Amino acid sequence: MICPACGEPIGESSVPVRFCARCGFELISGRESAPSLTGAETRAKEGGMVWDRLGEVGLLEALFSTWRAVMFGPGRFFASLSPEPRLSRPLLYAVLVGSIGIISGSFWGYMLERSDLFSSLFEGTGGMDMDITITTGLILAAPFLAAFQQFIFSGILHICLLCTGGNRSGYHTTFSVVAFSASTQVLSIIPFIGSVLGSVWSLALIVIGLKTLHGISALRAVIAILLPVLFFCCLGMLALLAIFGLLSTLPFLF
Repeated sequence: MICPACGEPIGESSVPVRFCARCGFELISGRESAPSLTGAETRAKEGGMVWDRLGEVGLLEALFSTWRAVMFGPGRFFASLSPEPRLSRPLLYAVLVGSIGIISGSFWGYMLERSDLFSSLFEGTGGMDMDITITTGLILAAPFLAAFQQFIFSGILHICLLCTGGNRSGYHTTFSVVAFSASTQVLSIIPFIGSVLGSVWSLALIVIGLKTLHGISALRAVIAILLPVLFFCCLGMLALLAIFGLLSTLPFLF
């Protein structure tokens, strides 16, 4: 028998094995075959993923096991999510991994500005003291910033799904996909290139999550993700046109 979440071989035993020892996924072992279930019922039955059992396995183990499952087996992970409309557990996960990303990014940004390449720009200006203040503020506010970006991005994405006809399972599903796809923010620990790599990887995870849980095509998921980008690009172009139009009228005002 093999764990469907992480692929770990499960040894045969006279005593039924309920949970995978590696990732904590709830197994169905040594039981009679159940009647066929719908996709939602199957996810509910197998929804004993490790993040839903924080009290049993502990925060650190649950965090690492969930992160590993999302990063290296997103299809299996999202298919195992419980369909229950809960936001608290996904939000907690997003806040934890998001805080790691924000703190890491702030630290490396601070270290970059302290390097010889940038030190001359701040000499005698007090800029370094301001930079320390900003960095400290970002670190202290990291959990709140992570929660804020989770709600904002999941809200915008869900609106785009509504516009493209991709909303099949409700807002809580979109929220969970965005929350667990935030796993890639941990890559910000890698100096300078980690955040770029994490952003690209996160988009791929979101596409997989939307495709799996909303039951839509990958193309529709990509379109929903790109709509905000196109919207803000068009908004920026309109703002520039308005500014240029205003500037062109200035000579006539004097």
